[in-house]
Amino acid sequence: MATRKNKDDAAGTTSRQPGHEKPSASPPSTTGNTRDDAWARRVLDRLKSELWNPASRLDQLGEARMDEILERLRVELWTSPVDARERDAWADRIIRKLRDDLWSMASGDSRRPPTPDETSRVDAILARLKHELWDR
Repeated sequence: MATRKNKDDAAGTTSRQPGHEKPSASPPSTTGNTRDDAWARRVLDRLKSELWNPASRLDQLGEARMDEILERLRVELWTSPVDARERDAWADRIIRKLRDDLWSMASGDSRRPPTPDETSRVDAILARLKHELWDR
C-alpha cells in the first residue's frame, strides 16, 4: 500500500505547511506544443539557477524578490508567441525586461543607475540566459 507521501509524489503534489506554498512550476500549455513548453521550463530553470548562483551575488536580494522576477518571466514565457519567426525579437524583449528588473533589484533603488559591478553581474547572467534562449 502506498504511503501518503508516495501518493502525493505520484500525483505531482507535495504536502506543505500552510504559508510555504510556491507558485506552480508551469501553467497549462498555451502553445499546444510540448517542445516549446519544455523549452520554456528549461529557460526558467536556467534563469533560476543563475540568479541563485552565489558567484552572481544577486542571491542576496532575497527569495521573495527573486520569486517575483521568476513569476513575471514564467507568465511571459507562457503567454508570448514563440514561433521561429518571432523568437529572436521575443528573446531580446525578455532580456531587456530582465535587465531592467535585475539592475533595479541589484542596486536596491530603481532611481539610481547601477554601478559597473552590478551591471557586469547582471549582464553576465543575461548573456548566459540569451545563449539558452537560442540554444534549443
